[in-house]
Amino acid sequence: MSDSPILFYSRGTPDPLTLEWVVEPGLLRFHWEGGAGDAAEGVELGVLPFKIARYLDAGELSHLRLQPGRIFTTIPEDGDWRAIAGRLRRDLYEVLTDRPEGWPTGDLPVESPQDASDAELAQAVEELIAGSAGNYASTHGGRMALRSVKDGVVKVHMSGACTNCPAAKQTLSSHIEMQLKHRFKNLKAVLPD
Repeated sequence: MSDSPILFYSRGTPDPLTLEWVVEPGLLRFHWEGGAGDAAEGVELGVLPFKIARYLDAGELSHLRLQPGRIFTTIPEDGDWRAIAGRLRRDLYEVLTDRPEGWPTGDLPVESPQDASDAELAQAVEELIAGSAGNYASTHGGRMALRSVKDGVVKVHMSGACTNCPAAKQTLSSHIEMQLKHRFKNLKAVLPD
């Protein structure tokens, strides 16, 4: 089990039956999808833990799609998010944090965060700016915006109360760089722009 908190939250989609779960980069590194009839195969492959497969088997979820950094869960037409959302969130979080390397990969090919591209790193930085890092800056009257990612060097524009703030570099270090450096080996630095 991980000792530090991870980036993990849900957000709505255009389909009210589907929730998207945003997952910290590196904890979910492959593609898989299926419905109730595919749950046993997912368990057999070693990519679908039983505690998640049971949602499909019980008909509480009609579809599950896994991709790097994202989990899409869909309930049936007659389903009710209020009945399962809290329990599902807990079970997904436990699966993601139960092992240091994240969600079990079984025998499926995985996308290694060690070989991540600048585009994947930029996506992870955008998630942090849209979430915890951006929220932290906004509590001080500041804003962050990703300017560029090139050869592992991330540049973030700091505005509002963060403009010329002496703590801007420390904020970027603790709220972006420290969150990503253990997952992205190609990350060299996060700098104010």
